[in-house]
Amino acid sequence: MGTARTLMAVALLALPSSAAAAVTATAIVEPWREYQAVAALFQQAGVEGTFVLLDERRGELRGHNQSRAWQRFSPASTFKIANALIALSLGAVRSVVEVIPYIGDANPFMREWLEQMGFRSTIEVSNVPQY
Repeated sequence: MGTARTLMAVALLALPSSAAAAVTATAIVEPWREYQAVAALFQQAGVEGTFVLLDERRGELRGHNQSRAWQRFSPASTFKIANALIALSLGAVRSVVEVIPYIGDANPFMREWLEQMGFRSTIEVSNVPQY
């Protein structure tokens, strides 16, 4: 058996202020609906993780692995997905292949970051300054 891997799937949701106030980092929110189809995806990938989606119309959380969903983890590179989606939806970047000028440090953490690239390439080399 190889190295343990973790998969984190993220659903970006806008909570109304009343719902956001009701959710705390230590609370287990009910009703929760566990989705076996989502659990099967994690199992097929051979990874441990969680997925949470708010169904605002039904007032319930849906997903997989509720107890893990409430554990705190470093967001690591997950912010890149949200920032890329925001840039694309607002038209700040027209496509995933549009070249984005590098305006970061002249001596970056990784030399690959100095190249001009679009989101497709930035995600491959984890180009933090581009986000």
